[in-house]
Amino acid sequence: MARTALVVGAGAGGLTAALRLLRNGWQVTVLEKNAKPGGRLGRMEGNGYSFDLGPTIVLMPDVFERLFADLGRDLRDYLDMQLLDPNYRLHFADGSHLDSTSHLQKMLTELDRFAPGEAAGYMRYLSDLYRRYRIARYDFIEQPMLSMRELFDLRKVVKLLKLRTLGPMYADIGRFIRDERLKLALTFQSLYIGIDPYQAPAIYNVIGFMEVSYSGVWYCKGGYHAVTDALCKVLEEMGGALRTRAEVAEVLCEGGRATGVRLATGEALYADVVIVNADVAQAATKLLPEVARREFPEAKMARQEQSCSAFMMYLGVRRKYPHAHVHNVFFSRDFRKNVDQIFHHRGLPEDPSFYVHVPSSIDPAVAPEGREAVYVLVPVPNLSAGIDWETGKKVLRERVLNRLEKEGFVGIKDEIEFEAVFTPEAWQAQFALRDGSAFGVMPKLLQSAYWRPSLKSRSLQGLYFVGASTHPGGGIPIVMTGARTLEGIMARDYPGDFPAVDGLPYSRASEAVADAL
Repeated sequence: MARTALVVGAGAGGLTAALRLLRNGWQVTVLEKNAKPGGRLGRMEGNGYSFDLGPTIVLMPDVFERLFADLGRDLRDYLDMQLLDPNYRLHFADGSHLDSTSHLQKMLTELDRFAPGEAAGYMRYLSDLYRRYRIARYDFIEQPMLSMRELFDLRKVVKLLKLRTLGPMYADIGRFIRDERLKLALTFQSLYIGIDPYQAPAIYNVIGFMEVSYSGVWYCKGGYHAVTDALCKVLEEMGGALRTRAEVAEVLCEGGRATGVRLATGEALYADVVIVNADVAQAATKLLPEVARREFPEAKMARQEQSCSAFMMYLGVRRKYPHAHVHNVFFSRDFRKNVDQIFHHRGLPEDPSFYVHVPSSIDPAVAPEGREAVYVLVPVPNLSAGIDWETGKKVLRERVLNRLEKEGFVGIKDEIEFEAVFTPEAWQAQFALRDGSAFGVMPKLLQSAYWRPSLKSRSLQGLYFVGASTHPGGGIPIVMTGARTLEGIMARDYPGDFPAVDGLPYSRASEAVADAL
């Protein structure tokens, strides 16, 4: 008889894990508490507009290629992806702008215009980060990290030193770049995962590197949430089951093993394994049985630092803005002060930096004709800061719209015909994220790799985890990579039940695929 699995949560990690079990002949049911699948990779819709709910910047296309190839499918049959050029436009408070691109010749020409004399340092940056990227990805991100020994064998220690990960991102970039604006352009990406670039481990400079070199920035027609649609379509084709509005109240266990789940309705479901694709900090206190909670004591969870949150505005606007790119970033006059207000003083940013996504500039499917879908993300403190968001959202909305008016979004206040707002309270309520932290556990050095919640329970057999709050961390391709690593872990736990796993170390297998692509 086929093995059975229950997956709690239909986010990118849960859906990917489900597909990888299905390809090995397992019977899989995915349980999602919300009305629609996707989690943070969902959509916001209204008045003919469609918005990505959370992530919008598509990196590491080889991860998507690898998944669909492993499933015996061609990615292009499910997703229409295009490489953007430029990746995005960065707007600085002094009126200057930088068009970031993964086209090297164009980027060097742009640097000569924007920051003369920096091209040579930029080339050294690319060379150095390429080497570090490969070490980070194949020796750490794509490894299980189930034990301290995996992290601290001699080879890993040598490579860890080569990563230069102990210093902060911003200081690390200073080894190559002098221009303060260009330093911001190459380090602000840490905000994608909810951490301060002035304190984030230097290894996260690989994010900016991937944008301008290794993979570029891509766009999925229909929005990034088209990935969720594609995963759900394949799930159905492969015989998997997806139940929405199926909130899990607890994970069941017997004799030291996870045996199933009980829904909020009281219905009990049983399976050989349970995979939890939910925020581990919340799941540990609300879903797990007592025996499994021992590895997540509340005192430890309380000490665990969560990422910042995000104030979101989804705006349907009755006009076009031809000057807008797909991805736009607007920096405050004093970016360091802005970051300090978010992460240290923990108040509303007085002069916020923010990101604006305008997919309708290239994709007519996301807005009515002659109109613009404008998505705004402002990094803000999470709920532990105690901000009154009923008042705060009005203040922040005004500050953002005033800046947009000055940056060429003329008349935007008067042209809004659809508007939805997400505060940290909404992130907590809809996705059960601790403290409304939109990016989950902050990926500090001692909250990464082995020190991050594991993909496999250390106290309860048959219980596994996947998602942004577990190893290897946040970001859709990284979460999907974690689901692939989980497949390898489970193949060792259930020998004979994973015929599709080739047995190669993932680092070697994935490196070969990446090189081929």
